[in-house]
Amino acid sequence: MPVESDRRHLVLGLRLLCAVSRDAGVSAEKVLTGTGVDVDRLADPEADADLVEHVRAVRNALAAGVGDGDAALLGLQVGSRINLTHLGLLGFAALASASIRELLTLALRYFSLTNLVVDVALTEADGRALLSLDAHHLPPDVRPYFVARDVAGIVGVVPPFVAPTMLPFLAEIELEMPPEDAPLQALLEGQPLGSVRLGERRLLTLPSRLLDAPLPQADAATRRTCLAQVEASLERRQRRVGVAAQVRSALLARPGEPPALDEVASGLGVHPRTLRRRLDAEGTSYRALLEEIRRTVAVELLVDVGLTVEECARRLGYSETAAFTHAFVRWFGVPPSRYRLG
Repeated sequence: MPVESDRRHLVLGLRLLCAVSRDAGVSAEKVLTGTGVDVDRLADPEADADLVEHVRAVRNALAAGVGDGDAALLGLQVGSRINLTHLGLLGFAALASASIRELLTLALRYFSLTNLVVDVALTEADGRALLSLDAHHLPPDVRPYFVARDVAGIVGVVPPFVAPTMLPFLAEIELEMPPEDAPLQALLEGQPLGSVRLGERRLLTLPSRLLDAPLPQADAATRRTCLAQVEASLERRQRRVGVAAQVRSALLARPGEPPALDEVASGLGVHPRTLRRRLDAEGTSYRALLEEIRRTVAVELLVDVGLTVEECARRLGYSETAAFTHAFVRWFGVPPSRYRLG
């Protein structure tokens, strides 16, 4: 299956993969062969790489015998090295969150800074919160690696400071995982989970009231200070170069009536196919940039400007508020009304 080239992730995952590979006698240069990422770039905490580059590096490591050539085992080895400090100021903001709901909202809002490659979504119904992990966008041969890596990373980072809050709710916490995730069961032993069972999905079910239970290390002032720097970091990463910057500017100028790709191409004096090709070379796409602009402007209008959900929908060109709410939930995992409260 083709890899989605418009997905970008921090090079932290590549740096840790190279570290595990070096311990196994395989050089970072060999792991990075054909990725377009050099060793020096791994030292930049804000650098990123597209999903194609991440997948190629994993395949290189597995072909070289790292992790005994077992994708899930290699993922566990890499994921076990992830800790809260790797997330920088985002990690400290998470640590200072007032509740698990606030923590999840934070993670979904700044998902591109979390190092996760699997998709995460949060839904609620009938007093239950459902946190799902989806890896269907990943090629089957490397899917076990990314699932194992990301689950191991979550287990290493999150439970240490949320466990005291979760313990009283253990009987109501359920984890469902597909049979192919069986290698992860040993990792999950001893975690604050009421039950773990095999099924069709990767789904953590919690009582909704647990999401609002206070976390022990909450500190609103620390969280605000950290998030101000996180926003600045995210803005730097989102600032595109070359033709992507020009497309982004065109979309920002008309967020309520975004120009079609053909119109943007005409304004830049290039053929639409040429524009698509140049955007792909820069690791993005017209669709990804449009999504990024809508997501960014939505938060600004909702939180900074203080518009109602209906006004936000109208400003962003949605004919129905429900369509905007659906898109917002897809972006952040919660409806805009709840996001504002967070």
